[in-house]
Amino acid sequence: METSPKIQKTPRAKKTKELPCNEKYKLWFYKIKITLKVHTKVTRTIILPAQLRLDQVHDVIQNAFGWYDCHLHCFETRYGNFSAQSVDDFDNDDIDEREVRLCDVLNPFAKSMVYEYDFGNSWDHKITLMSADYNKPIPQPIYCEKAVGATPPEDCGGIGGYYSLCEALANKDHSERARWLEWLEWIGRDSEDDIIWPDKVDLEVINDNLDLDYFPEPPIETNEEDDDNDD
Repeated sequence: METSPKIQKTPRAKKTKELPCNEKYKLWFYKIKITLKVHTKVTRTIILPAQLRLDQVHDVIQNAFGWYDCHLHCFETRYGNFSAQSVDDFDNDDIDEREVRLCDVLNPFAKSMVYEYDFGNSWDHKITLMSADYNKPIPQPIYCEKAVGATPPEDCGGIGGYYSLCEALANKDHSERARWLEWLEWIGRDSEDDIIWPDKVDLEVINDNLDLDYFPEPPIETNEEDDDNDD
């Protein structure tokens, strides 16, 4: 009986056997589904290289959902938690997300994980592995095959605030409607259509944003001694 693989505290790139790959890009591709946990159905089905580092996967999610990347984030996996590291993260026990690839933490032994964005609003995105050997032609290396639902506005107060916003916009007599309309104007939203009708989403725009034009790079191995020598 097969047992699940173990990952080291500080993961490193490993040599692998020949892997299935897309004929055009010669890379090993995953097909994943990312579901944002809100009352409406907000999902992105994406084909991407399995060897992307988690910091690159972070970029993919931000662009696919239209977030502004102005808050902290974390990947929660069966192998541990991974996040961006900085000199201010003295109490952060997470592993540096630059040191591990997507295929190390999302694979046939661990078919799902969670990406949390904005710890104040707590936007949880469930990432599910749909195919570990996707080999159909795709127009670009990181490609959104299907998108359902518009992303809630940034900093609207999490799920509770988003519920309140939707209720206020759907009811012209709502006591909070004027406040929410003023807030939408303040954040630069010219239209409330994508909030009242959350199925409104532009797949072409998403794929333009996902045309990041980078390919998997070796994991970055942090070295505290080198950092000290730079001072």
